[in-house]
Parts: sequence; C-alpha cells; structure tokens
Amino acid sequence: MRQSRAHTLHLQSTSSSRVAACYKGGVVALLSLILLSGCGDEPAKKASTNTDSPEITATAFFEAILVKNDLELAKKFSDSSIDRVLDGYSSGKQLARTLWNMSFDTVEINAEDNSRNVREFYGEDASVTLIFNGMKDAEAKITFRLIKLKQINGKWQVVEIKNDPFARTEL
Repeated sequence: MRQSRAHTLHLQSTSSSRVAACYKGGVVALLSLILLSGCGDEPAKKASTNTDSPEITATAFFEAILVKNDLELAKKFSDSSIDRVLDGYSSGKQLARTLWNMSFDTVEINAEDNSRNVREFYGEDASVTLIFNGMKDAEAKITFRLIKLKQINGKWQVVEIKNDPFARTEL
C-alpha cells in the first residue's frame, strides 16, 4: 500500500511539473506572440499622419477636399498656384464637382503602389496616381487622377492635378 501511495505522489509531482512546464511554455508563446505582433504593418499606418512622402501628401490633400470638405486644410498640402484656385470656391465638394467632375457621397482614396519606384529616380518631383473608390446615389464609382508633386523647403506639395490617365474618349 505504501508503494502505491508513493507511486501516486510521484505521479502527482510529475503531473504538476508538466502543468508548470506547459504554463511556462504558454507564457513564452504568449510573450513571443506579443513581441512578433509589433513587427507587422502597424508602423506604416502610424507614419500616415505625417507628410514625408508624396503618396501621403496627395491622399491628405484630396481627403481634405472630398471627405472633410475643408479647403483651408487642403492648402497645407498644395503650392501657391493651387491655393489661388482653391480660394475661388466656397467648398471642397463644389470644387471637386466643377473642376474635376468628381462627386461622391462617400469615398475611399488610395495611392497606387507603383508610384514609389519612379520617385526614387527623380528626387524632388513626383507623380502619384490616386484611386478614388466611392458611392454616388447608391451607385459605385471608381476614378483615377494623376497628381504631380514637388518637394518645396523639404515638404511635399501638390502642384498639378491631371484628369483620369486611364479614361477613354469617344471618337
């Protein structure tokens, strides 16, 4: 009987050491997961709050106009020639509808990824293609604009907006 009790105590101590090992392994796995989750794409999202790239500046310019309807905010992302054009309009929605034939109820603005490679060769000048994916009167609309930017005093600024580079014209 003593032998079976000793055997039971040994099994209990073995199982509690296994639980402790699993607990330690779980803690290590959890800590590893937390540390590795810091290596994801989150830093790129945090970087989108500054204007250190032409893609971010172009997107912020159009978000100010189309989403926030704030022309004064848009002026922070453009040069003086664009500022004078913005001064001629009372709202961002009016400006977009009149100048660029762009009217959205809701819109999502994204920069095309291929623009970055071209910018590396030209330094202070950049061209960014923006994709506008939105809704107008319950109908989906997608349009593109080519945005020319220039780095002035270390800050990217919108200097020109070109119509949809992929649009087809009727003959």
